[in-house]
Amino acid sequence: MDGNANIDVNKEKKEQVILLYGRCLLNLQQFELLLKRVLPVLKMEGNIDTLEGNRKLDIQALSRRMLGELIGEFVNRMGASKNEPELDAGIDLPYIRFKFELGNIEEHCARLRNLLGMRNELVHHFLETFPLNSDENCEHALIHLAHISMKIEENRLNSCSE
Repeated sequence: MDGNANIDVNKEKKEQVILLYGRCLLNLQQFELLLKRVLPVLKMEGNIDTLEGNRKLDIQALSRRMLGELIGEFVNRMGASKNEPELDAGIDLPYIRFKFELGNIEEHCARLRNLLGMRNELVHHFLETFPLNSDENCEHALIHLAHISMKIEENRLNSCSE
């Protein structure tokens, strides 16, 4: 008999798992969308003719990136400016360069990487860990997903309060 065969699984319980799984993934995707919207304005530069075009190119480039890459970009943009190149003295148009920085970037990075780990676990390993072939497995999956959902909400609230 196949180890993944359904053994008397309560359909309603399985649907609860599916709904909570979907809710967790959608909430994690909100973090990805937030980063895609925020990153282009955290660090910008250009002259009066290129600033808006640079921002649009940045938005376009970020739109194709996944959560892990966006977290790396967040850390890169929000970390301390150590090796910023000097402006070219030959610039003849007004030039703007600005950047926001976070003093506790490591804490933010750890929280974002934790979210990434949760997302990767859900997307790549959930059914391996919680095969939905029994009521007991569905119950364990619901408990695990409730924990993940709570962690996502905590991170969302922490992000909004800072």
